[in-house]
Amino acid sequence: MEIYDKNQIKSNLRQSFGTIVYAIEKIEDASFLRPRLEGKWSPAEIVGHLILSTKPVNKSMSLPKLVLKTQFGTNNRSEKSFSDTKAKYYRVLNKGVQAPPNFTFRGAEEKGKKGLMEMFINELNRLIDNIDNWSEQDLSKYVLPHPAIGKMTIREMLFFTIFHTDHHYKQMQELFITEQEVVPLEE
Repeated sequence: MEIYDKNQIKSNLRQSFGTIVYAIEKIEDASFLRPRLEGKWSPAEIVGHLILSTKPVNKSMSLPKLVLKTQFGTNNRSEKSFSDTKAKYYRVLNKGVQAPPNFTFRGAEEKGKKGLMEMFINELNRLIDNIDNWSEQDLSKYVLPHPAIGKMTIREMLFFTIFHTDHHYKQMQELFITEQEVVPLEE
């Protein structure tokens, strides 16, 4: 699967976030807060992590482009495809890199399932709105730092958001969802 333009990115973001929403609806409220395995995140923590990883992208895309250019510079290399960006992420992940502590969600019990899902959907809606305010050219021009991968164009960061969300959905498939409830992801 290759994704490139804004419409494809938005469509794939909607699909990725939608599979998480569907999966969470199938998980009992009590199971939502409880990890299935020692050392693994609960579904609530996974959703919280996805919120925390999407917020900086939204915040950055809301800033004036001059601020982004001043803080992070602009792209000075060939932009990676969706597949190449995903492969680079998995190479880093396979080396044992884990989410930094500031991307580990705390407070799921206070927010509850409904509150977390509203936050998750709001982040998606903000992201779609932000994408609409960017030109194709600017998605490839401006860069953001990723804590594990390094500088990425905004487009590459959006690619990351898609496959990162899919990655965590697959974790939930393995741990929390029965075979009858699985929504298959396109490869």
